[in-house]
Amino acid sequence: MLPCCAKQSAMKKNIVLTCDIGNSCIDFGCFREGHLVASSETPTSRISKNKIQDICDAVENLINKQAGSVKAIAICSVVPQKTPLVVQALSRYVDKKVLVAGKNLTIPITNLYHKPREVGQDRLVNAIGCKNLYGAPAIIADIGTALTIDILTKRGEYAGGAIFPGPSISAQALFQKTALLPMVKPEKPQRLIGKETVTSIQSGLYYGTADMIAGMIARIKTACPSLKTAHLIATGGFAVVLKKHLPQGMHLDQHLTLKSLHILANQAT
Repeated sequence: MLPCCAKQSAMKKNIVLTCDIGNSCIDFGCFREGHLVASSETPTSRISKNKIQDICDAVENLINKQAGSVKAIAICSVVPQKTPLVVQALSRYVDKKVLVAGKNLTIPITNLYHKPREVGQDRLVNAIGCKNLYGAPAIIADIGTALTIDILTKRGEYAGGAIFPGPSISAQALFQKTALLPMVKPEKPQRLIGKETVTSIQSGLYYGTADMIAGMIARIKTACPSLKTAHLIATGGFAVVLKKHLPQGMHLDQHLTLKSLHILANQAT
């Protein structure tokens, strides 16, 4: 059997792998000829020095059915201690350096933050992807472990935004900081008005998150008239759960970060 590198050298290099290292999950995307053809996720907590094989297994499952080999790999991470492990695992699949957003992968966007280095790379990656895929101005809600709302000006600049605890953090805080409330999985409740503790918490997490996003978008548009016609984009794991209760006109793009990394990888190679 040919080793992985030998197999790849004999095949057309037309696959771009992207990887979004989040606080809860590591998402992988496999792009071929500009299209996302496969994706998967692995819990971030499972990745350690002794368990990088989990990353390899996830990647091999993505690329084994594709007619081609890997020409580029791009990573975005908000968990710095996991990044080297993922880079180490993925380096075996490409004969070039793995591209890491904010390090050897430049994000070509004007950053209006007072301290630009404080902005998470995922927020900038999403902004440049949104600019390319949907246009500007735009308001992006990334509903994950943290909930971020980011602003793209009509000139395509990253203007800043807001950060909240995501639904899972809120659920954990209720459990840890109260004596009687249980740990509850954030999901759509059976009813708006809870008739027991679990559904009451779920109602607060679900509808509270939806209304917080809608309220912030309305407030932002009032404060910034130039954003009244902004594109509205929702992404992140909980965005799918909230799909039916996102603000009117908001587009759900579950894989925005992976798509954005693909755009950046193509620009860099």
